[in-house]
Amino acid sequence: MIQVGNRLITKREDVGFQIGTRVPGFAGSGPAVDAFAAQIQDARLALARNGDPSCDSLGPWPAYGDQRQTMMLGEKCFVAHAPYDEKRRVWDVVPAAVGTF
Repeated sequence: MIQVGNRLITKREDVGFQIGTRVPGFAGSGPAVDAFAAQIQDARLALARNGDPSCDSLGPWPAYGDQRQTMMLGEKCFVAHAPYDEKRRVWDVVPAAVGTF
């Protein structure tokens, strides 16, 4: 989930922020929400233009790799190294064949 102001944005709710069609009563309103929407739209456009979501309004967005650098989105956006790594490690014990078709 993404927190902007006092509002938590859950999966799929972010689409309105990405394409600029959010409903204020549903997605929140105010300067923090507007700034977040602008950052997400800038990153999406940068990704479409050159394959890298880094942009002036958001800053550098490193590629996900061995260090598991992840852009944390919200009222304050920042890069975290291996966030939620303890939870992610739960999947290390799942055999590779599980879930393959």
